[in-house]
Amino acid sequence: MKTRNLGQRRRAFTLVELLVVIAIIAVLIGLLLPAVQKVREAASRVNCQSKMRQIGIACHTFLDQKGQMPPLFGGLGGSGQNYKGVQTGNVFWHLLPFIDQKPLFEQSHYIDTTNGYDAYGAWAGAGDSRGMETSGQSPNVLQSPVTLYKCPADPSLPAAGTIAASSGRGAGSSYAANSQVFGVPAASGGLVQNAAGYPASAGSPSYAGAPKVPDSFPDGSSMTILFGEKYAQCGTTTSQTPNANSPWSGGGTSWGWHWINQYSDMFPAFARVEGYVVPPGTAANTITNANYPTVNFLTTPTPWASSACNWNQPSSGHSSGMNVCLGDASVRMLAKGMSLTSFWAAVTPNGNDVFGPDW
Repeated sequence: MKTRNLGQRRRAFTLVELLVVIAIIAVLIGLLLPAVQKVREAASRVNCQSKMRQIGIACHTFLDQKGQMPPLFGGLGGSGQNYKGVQTGNVFWHLLPFIDQKPLFEQSHYIDTTNGYDAYGAWAGAGDSRGMETSGQSPNVLQSPVTLYKCPADPSLPAAGTIAASSGRGAGSSYAANSQVFGVPAASGGLVQNAAGYPASAGSPSYAGAPKVPDSFPDGSSMTILFGEKYAQCGTTTSQTPNANSPWSGGGTSWGWHWINQYSDMFPAFARVEGYVVPPGTAANTITNANYPTVNFLTTPTPWASSACNWNQPSSGHSSGMNVCLGDASVRMLAKGMSLTSFWAAVTPNGNDVFGPDW
């Protein structure tokens, strides 16, 4: 039987050997981190695309049942005195029953026995008359976060899903609708208010279009953007001054934002006149389709609470570009740096535009 030499000790690591091991581990971590980051970014991009695809399908289901896609903002259904049965809200509110949010939609049922109103509106529910939660009041429809409207790549949207405002809180959205499709574009490039022959809204101005497939998409539904990405919060009150008619303290997007003013910084839409930089000294009412699309979309504007982020523009948290949902409910990513020509051609449904080679 062999006996152990108690006087023989195991040789320990030297300091140099330990430092070499640590250096090797550091190098391996450095090599793995970019790969892990790419995997996480890809997963985030796929998650966002899946959500946009569902929103696009909901639009087509809405079309099948209602005979048109939802309005940018306006009323549908109902008739008679005091807007009985009329449903008034923006695109995302109208889509609630089609994205498994029927109970939330039903909370929008507004009954006022004093004045005889019996309608559905995005402002209804607990809270103040404008649909915002205020001190001492319960959350309501507009303050209820909707998971489908949240992109994991949006760094500006808090985990709670709501955004602070001077009048309370509202549920944020990482997506916005194309005004040129869901609204009624004016010759000046803005939107027509209360356009004849289009849905009205319950006691409020309407910016409602009535898009149909294929009638409303002469350029092709697969070549026209329905929805794009837009940070839930963007810019600052000093560098990106919100419209005077908006009570919000900063720029951004709320899925349920129901103020009818098309220039509201929180309205979940893009491609309006104020959404594009125009030549210095150009008055808004003289802007035409030919000269106002001078900026397309932002990718990872950092920090979002600064002048680097313009609340008028679509903005994406994906470094490689912006996800969009097209008129046929397909989803694709527009590459970062896409030309203005190609982007604007995809924004207008009937502009007979010529796409660039980067489409």
